[in-house]
Amino acid sequence: MKTAGLNKADRPQSINRPAASQQKPSTAHEAEAPMSLRHVAVLLLAGVAVLAVISFLLQSYWNRQQPVFQDAPKLVAALQAFSRDRFLHGNQLPSTVTLKDLVAGGYLSGSDVSAFEGIEVTFSNANTNQDPKMVMIHARLPDGSVLAVLADGSVQQLRK
Repeated sequence: MKTAGLNKADRPQSINRPAASQQKPSTAHEAEAPMSLRHVAVLLLAGVAVLAVISFLLQSYWNRQQPVFQDAPKLVAALQAFSRDRFLHGNQLPSTVTLKDLVAGGYLSGSDVSAFEGIEVTFSNANTNQDPKMVMIHARLPDGSVLAVLADGSVQQLRK
């Protein structure tokens, strides 16, 4: 066979390659790994920033959409007038009065109570001197949850 008599220069290159030259260049692979990690970190931070902006915009939109009740003295005056008129006409004062009763009786207008749209609000006429935990104002929200103002002035969330 002639292959045995070939000198080193005549042998095919793939057979004589040194082990170090058969490995891939390490510079390209090492440069890609940190760059992809950096890209992931940048994308993650950008995603968090976008979510924060969206959350802020939604919260601002929600706050702008909710009307605020501005005229508590008018509400108190309406309750007092309702009670006074009942007493003067010889009618018994009911144990509770709703916002709907005050609007129906002409003590408040629909626009006065527009902040309470969808909320059932009931006021109690009971004596507060006996029990500081007595519910004075009861509000059932559209989602079914109930808030109560107690005689001691605290606000509690009650069970549905």
